Amino acid sequence: MAKKVDDIYKDLYAYLKKFQDAVDDRTAAEIAYTVKQRMLNFISKGISPIEGVGRFPEYKAPKDLRGIQNSIRAARASGSAGRNKAVLGRLAQKKSSAKRGYPYSTEEYKKGEKKARPVNLWLTGKFLTSLTYGVGKAGGAMRIAIGFFDPKEAIKEKGHREGANGQAKRPIIPRPSERFNQTIRLDIMRLLKDAVRKATKRAG
Repeated sequence: MAKKVDDIYKDLYAYLKKFQDAVDDRTAAEIAYTVKQRMLNFISKGISPIEGVGRFPEYKAPKDLRGIQNSIRAARASGSAGRNKAVLGRLAQKKSSAKRGYPYSTEEYKKGEKKARPVNLWLTGKFLTSLTYGVGKAGGAMRIAIGFFDPKEAIKEKGHREGANGQAKRPIIPRPSERFNQTIRLDIMRLLKDAVRKATKRAG
């Protein structure tokens, strides 16, 4: 009977506790760096690194615009000319309003540096490049912290999680009740397993 990834992870973690010295500053930093890069890779594709969240919902303006364009096509294909003229006029106003929404309103979009898809949370780059990590010992064991430690950027992360300004929720930092997706957890397992193997070899 095959073991679930979660069970393997728990077993490995329990085993690792026997070799706490195996996870030194270098190993912890390697794990933190790997997790950070994986996170950025998923986000760049419009996917949350949190298990169960999946692809980020699209931006509100592009979604509205697509619906309006579909309505315009339907109005042109049916109905009387007089009625359609009034309907098309109202739809044209809505279309104009939607095209002023995010991300269409940004200079980055106008320059071709920002696209409506994928929803990768990248505009100027300041937000995602501020994602960083720290490592250190606490309670005799190595600890790793990954997140947005700049207060201004942390507010943006909170906005993505809570859905600020009418946008959909797009969380990227796991809460205590959440965890990274399986790909990231397997990366961590691989590095921990390698650390244990080296520690076991040194122990003879």
